[in-house]
Parts: sequence; C-alpha cells; structure tokens
Amino acid sequence: MGNKSYNILLTCSGGGLTPYLINSLKKSNRHKNLKILSVDYKENAIGKYFSDFFEQVPYGKSRKYITKILYLCKKYKIHLVIPTSDEEAVNISKNREKFEKKNIKITCVDHKILKIFSNKILTYKSLTELNFTLPSWSGANNHDEFKKEISKFLKKNRKFVIKPASSRGSRKVKIINPKGVLKNKKKFLDLLSNEYKNSYPLIISSMLRNPVYDLDLLAWKGKLITAVTRRRLIPEDPNGGHIVEKNKKIINFGKKIVKHFNLSWLYDCDFMFDNKQNPILIEINPRMSGSASVSIEAGVPLFEDLISLAMNKKIPKYKIPNKQKIISFKNLSKI
Repeated sequence: MGNKSYNILLTCSGGGLTPYLINSLKKSNRHKNLKILSVDYKENAIGKYFSDFFEQVPYGKSRKYITKILYLCKKYKIHLVIPTSDEEAVNISKNREKFEKKNIKITCVDHKILKIFSNKILTYKSLTELNFTLPSWSGANNHDEFKKEISKFLKKNRKFVIKPASSRGSRKVKIINPKGVLKNKKKFLDLLSNEYKNSYPLIISSMLRNPVYDLDLLAWKGKLITAVTRRRLIPEDPNGGHIVEKNKKIINFGKKIVKHFNLSWLYDCDFMFDNKQNPILIEINPRMSGSASVSIEAGVPLFEDLISLAMNKKIPKYKIPNKQKIISFKNLSKI
C-alpha cells in the first residue's frame, strides 16, 4: 500500500453483503485514496475477491488473533481497523492500547461497553437502568437455573423464546409453545436441558411480534449523528431485503442508547414489537450491521461518514430517505 493512500483493515470479510461494503468504499467520491485489506478465518472468504489485499487470520477469540492483526497492520501500513464481527470487535477493543500506540484507530468504544453489548443478559440489565420497555425475560447460567426459569415461563401458558446470551443471528434460537408441554413437563425439560447443555449462559424471554427493524446508529462521543431504521421484509433474514422508513420511536431509543453508553462509530440494534405495537429493543450489536449496505443503497453514506470521522473531517448534511424498498442482492448488485 502506498504512503499517500488511507489504508483500512476490514475484518470478517466472509459475510454475504461484504462485497457491497468494500465496493461502496472503493467507489467513494469523498475519499478517493482508500485501500482495503480484508481478513477472515476462511481462506476463500468472499471479501478476498473484492478488496485490494486479503489475508487469512485466526478466529476472533484466538490468542493468536491480535498478534496476527497487529502484524498485518504493520505490513500494510494500516490507518484504521473496522471490526465487523462481535468476537473481533470485543477482542480488538480489549487491546486498544496496542493499536493506539502505533497510531492505528479502531472503530469501537471501550471494552467494558462492548462486553455488555455482546451478552444479552448484561445488555438487558443495563437497559433496565434506562427504563427501556423490555420483554419479560430471565437469564440462566447453568442447568438448574435453566429448568427453574423455563418452568416459570411454561406456567404463563404463552409462547416464549430461548437463545444463547452471546451469539450472532438466529443460532440455537428456539420458540416454545407451552400447549401440550405441561402434560409431559419433566420429559420436555430433560430433552431441552440436554439440547442446551453446552450453550450457557442462556436468555429466556416472552414472544414478541413482527416486524423486525434494524437500526443503524452512527455516533460520535455520545452524540447521535445519523440513524436509519430498516424494516425487514423477511423477519428472520437480515439479508432478505428492507424498507428504509422513518420510525421516530425507534430513533428516539437510539438517541438514548448513544448518550447513555457514550458511543462513537457505527453500531446496529434490532427491534420487535409488543402486543400494543410498541417497539421493543431486543439486541445491541457491538459492531456495524452486516446489512448496513442497504442504507448505503438507499442514499445514506454511512461508510463514507465512518471514514470521515476517522480522518477528523466534517460529515456533509443529507436527507434520510423514507419508504424506500431495497432488495439486497438485486439492488446492491450494481454497487
């Protein structure tokens, strides 16, 4: 990479929409000197074929991960590291000083905050202090707690959800319908406990309603700069298309989150709804959304803005679109 270029290391480049993220940066009208090094633990991650350079790295939780990332930062004269997975964001933030001593910026806040975001139990406990309306929930750290909390939810005779407190996407998420379960409660609890025996801690929560909204939050030092609310066309598939539409209640929640946690950079939150159609926050991710490219296609230059923040440059004003439908792999193919 040349001395005059601004060099970016992008992690977890195997995501389905990664090519659009990379291409939107390479085609930037605002920043014409960008060079992208993408990394992933998979040798043939899709980002390899769109970035300027590619390197294979250990898993984000590996002891060797930071050593390899720092080596690559030196090799490619990196100015900015953008983590796009939970594990990598948490690990990189934990080692912030090692990057900052080399004048390398990282797009994540303090490690303590990201640890909260990466664990739904810690997130819910913290949000309680903000007086957020949350689903009825409880956490389970072991086998006995799990059986006890599941029994409580079964007695309510309403559908509820089980999911790992620290996970990405819908992995090991299970919807439980109590109908018919109470007659064989012991057998059901034994089977369920066995299924989740290696997944603690777990969170159990009441069932919420669709639609699902993604909220892109671009922030700087506790101040919200840009918020984009995206309604998923397929609730369980964040890459299945969105309608970018303004939701004031969700955006107001975003302002509170940014201020309370003193956030900088780009983050993603997920919302669903209760029986009265009030938005309920279900997750804050410790990094940008994998589908943030949808906002780019809708006309919101979040990635360019992110680079501007890193370069200490002003962000131009623009209007957030409303009621704009974006089908990820159809609309974004032209980026």
